[in-house]
Amino acid sequence: MSQNDFHYDMQSFLGTDDEVVNKTDWTPLKGGGQSAKSHNLFKLNNERLQFRIALRTAIFFIYMSLLGFVLILVSMFGDMIGMEGSGSPLLGGLVGLLFVVAGLFFFNNARVRITIDRSYPAIWRGNIDPAKVMNPDSIDGYASLKKLHAIQVIQEDISRTDDKSFESYEINLVLHDGKRVHVIDHGDREKIIEQASQLADFLSVPLWDGCRFEEYESGIRIPAFVGRGLELYSWAKISFAVVVAGIFIWTIYQDLRTSKEEEKSYQALPVQHKVEIARAHTKELFVAAKSATYNRDRLKTLIERGADVNEKDEKGRTPLFYAVMSKNSNMVYFLIKNYADIHTKDNEGTGLKDLLDPKKDQQLYFVLEDAELAEKASAQGKTISGVSRTLDHAGNVKSIQVVYR
Repeated sequence: MSQNDFHYDMQSFLGTDDEVVNKTDWTPLKGGGQSAKSHNLFKLNNERLQFRIALRTAIFFIYMSLLGFVLILVSMFGDMIGMEGSGSPLLGGLVGLLFVVAGLFFFNNARVRITIDRSYPAIWRGNIDPAKVMNPDSIDGYASLKKLHAIQVIQEDISRTDDKSFESYEINLVLHDGKRVHVIDHGDREKIIEQASQLADFLSVPLWDGCRFEEYESGIRIPAFVGRGLELYSWAKISFAVVVAGIFIWTIYQDLRTSKEEEKSYQALPVQHKVEIARAHTKELFVAAKSATYNRDRLKTLIERGADVNEKDEKGRTPLFYAVMSKNSNMVYFLIKNYADIHTKDNEGTGLKDLLDPKKDQQLYFVLEDAELAEKASAQGKTISGVSRTLDHAGNVKSIQVVYR
């Protein structure tokens, strides 16, 4: 379709012979959009209208930031509620930070008010009144409306990376020369037409509703209740997400509360009873170390309730000894982190590294070596930030490089 045919069709579609239509671009002035209503229109006085962020939009962005904040807390203090083993704390913290920053960024942008004053006449963004400054053009989004000709509403199809799409609608001010000034865009067609009509009546100019032009060309008509159903579906998804987040936060709170109550009950027990509990928990720690299972929550409770990580059985073997024997790397990590003796030997003089093949059990072997290096560094008042090894073609260690903080 040629440009002239396009303008002719738009004139037919709008039911007007206004030549300014031929000068006006009917593609979106501002790319992107939102799938739901983002702003409400308020009448401040007889001369001024103002767009402000819609309540549910504000709730959604605040919810996004709160969800991110919860993820950060879980990544930092997850061990308090037994969630540390659910993933990387650093990754969880970064994802949470991304949610917090994105939520605050979008909220901060959306909360900027857009004012239309017909007595001045002008449109601008923010809280600075152009009548009170020397250079109104310095105000964000400022544009004079002395040559205002019409209000334009157009539709834009927004495609997402998940192969889904939605429609966003844009209100623009059209000047006598066909140039346009962007006002607002959001995904509620019924509401944006209502806002555009209110704006056109307020400014005494015609409304050019260019939405559904493709449907006009093809003869397709979509009932209004379909659009309303999509809006309700979008709102239902947001509500569901808020409820799920609320349940998640409440569960965390209850877990923390239960842990504190259990700790309080334990501290109130007689000393002899605590000693008996510690002995029982030490036995359970041995059982866990001999098995291939790993329950970090339970192990943490055993340690907190007095289980001795360096207790030896009749063979002179500690829980760490059995963890190395069973090649339970998670258990080895946990016990070393909780100050298990890495130099322990059994009654026959067998040490931990004697239980491993330096090549077949290389990863676990390096764990014990790293623990020894960290212990030596600590004795010298240093802290290791990293250990790297160079291997030959046969898999033997050629050199070890230790990086200190």
